[in-house]
Amino acid sequence: MNPPVHSRSDRVHVSGPRIARWLDIGNALYTTSLRCLVQGFDSSDRAAKATWLRASFALMRALVPVGQGLASRPADDDEDASVHAGLTFTPLRTLARLPEAGAAAFVAERLEQLRERATELPLQLVAGESAATWQGVIDTLSGQRASLLAMASPPAARGATASAPASAPAHVESSAKPAIETAVGAQVTITFDAARCIHSRHCVLDAPSVFRANTPGQWIHPDAMSAEAIASIATSCPSGAIRYERHDGGPSEAAPEVNQLRTRENGPYAIHASIVLQGVADGFRATLCRCGLSRRKPWCDGSHAGGGFVATGEPVTVDTPALAARDGPLRVTPTLNGPLRVEGNLEICSGTGRTVSRVAEATLCRCGHSQNKPFCDGSHRRPGFEAAGA
Repeated sequence: MNPPVHSRSDRVHVSGPRIARWLDIGNALYTTSLRCLVQGFDSSDRAAKATWLRASFALMRALVPVGQGLASRPADDDEDASVHAGLTFTPLRTLARLPEAGAAAFVAERLEQLRERATELPLQLVAGESAATWQGVIDTLSGQRASLLAMASPPAARGATASAPASAPAHVESSAKPAIETAVGAQVTITFDAARCIHSRHCVLDAPSVFRANTPGQWIHPDAMSAEAIASIATSCPSGAIRYERHDGGPSEAAPEVNQLRTRENGPYAIHASIVLQGVADGFRATLCRCGLSRRKPWCDGSHAGGGFVATGEPVTVDTPALAARDGPLRVTPTLNGPLRVEGNLEICSGTGRTVSRVAEATLCRCGHSQNKPFCDGSHRRPGFEAAGA
């Protein structure tokens, strides 16, 4: 039997400029994932290898909704066309290993370019897609870029940059931090610490006139809303990335009447209390890593999203008596290669607000392996979990 003869007319050509742009993003994701895979397999450094491979796998997963969206749309600008587009999996001519010295920074720059293009695309074409799904692609690009930039920074720069708070403990794991942005308004000053941000998006969704994300130049506009409204938005930021200082005589942020720790679904611990982290005041809001993958332990850096971490935000309720007091300082101490030790009045809650347990002290899993999450069961000893601590 003679093999079939294919001609140019048998092929699907993506001719619509808008859908072609979507296809370019898909191919670039695919190529960058392969690039990370090559770098990971060729790396002799265990930590670097893990970072490269996590990035590769995360980008491959992000490719799924991109491919599904392409396959559901016409290959050209004729919306009634019966021929749909699809991923072509077209890589670069060569994926030879990049020089180790500049590889992470180079790929991080590429991921930032992809994030910018992916952010622009929904305005034109993705109206029918799930906003959360497409935002997941964008968040993956942001998270993996942050991980690669952290790896690219020299060890001496980590945890002791000019933009880090002067009170930051020197022995806490940290990656190089971008400058804390400050926007001064007539009634309120807003500060934004990108290194703490976990992209919960309360700011850009609840106050889009103030926080104009993905725009060039100044993106925080404190005069667009009242100081009272901005204070409310800032205190809804679980990580403490957004803080404020009022100039209108209004009250500053205060400690809550009930200390709370919420377990976020497949994500970090979100603490709202007067936090004392390793003996240093750390504000009233923080998100702390519980997947074991963050490069900024004890803080979350979003690595759970790309690392495939799975943990319920609705743990089983433990019957515990009411606390005599529910506020006061909450001391949080990461232990060496072990759990988080918390001391102080604390209500541990599910992601939806149900009280799971009431404690005056506890040890909380931060390796991601405990079978009794959120509490530690000693599992960190088995996988060889390593993390700085007391």
